[in-house]
Amino acid sequence: MSHHWAIAVGINHYQLLQPLHFAQQDAQSLCETLVSDAGFLPDCCLLLTDTSPEISGHSTDPNRENLLFWFQSLREKLNSEDALWCFFSGYGFAIQGEDYLLPIDANPDKPAETGISARSLFDALKELPTDNILVLLDINRAQSVANEKVGTQIADLSREYGIPTILSCRPEQFSHEAPALNHGLFTQALIEGLRSHQCSNLASLEEYLTSRLPELCDHNDRPIQDPILL
Repeated sequence: MSHHWAIAVGINHYQLLQPLHFAQQDAQSLCETLVSDAGFLPDCCLLLTDTSPEISGHSTDPNRENLLFWFQSLREKLNSEDALWCFFSGYGFAIQGEDYLLPIDANPDKPAETGISARSLFDALKELPTDNILVLLDINRAQSVANEKVGTQIADLSREYGIPTILSCRPEQFSHEAPALNHGLFTQALIEGLRSHQCSNLASLEEYLTSRLPELCDHNDRPIQDPILL
């Protein structure tokens, strides 16, 4: 019997970066929506946030060690008929052409040592027993930290590995949060699309996000974000 799985990471209170406000809520609400509107089973949604409870006695604090553990654990949980949604809301970093996702304990001065490289993420996903994978990345880029535009390498890796990936904005843009919505704008658009039942495949999801996300930016007085489906 096949199952739909999700691993959702949302990080608000970074140890060495200014806090985000709604990344944790993004991950939590996405899991809730996948269960209520997309038929996912609660036990098949792995939630990793600042305050998420333990799963099977193991911490879900989104530090580097735990994130690597939970991604590795998917190899034993999934079978060839299963599907996986992999969601991340938090900071990203790029240096010397390499993209990194930043765990809660990451040091922006040492991304290679304390972050999770995009290539290692795609390597781990490619090793899973299923090819039915969707990656959704709502990557924030700290304006106070000088670094390259995040997402260029991820786009290349998505094509190289053949894993569909949706980025919350183009590499030259910033991903924004909206206090009025209690969400990041990308995740708000994603949740609205799922709840509307208008997004039954990747093409319809892309069409919905491409239309709705710029509208949300305009309504909330934020610079435009253009999502990218790879």
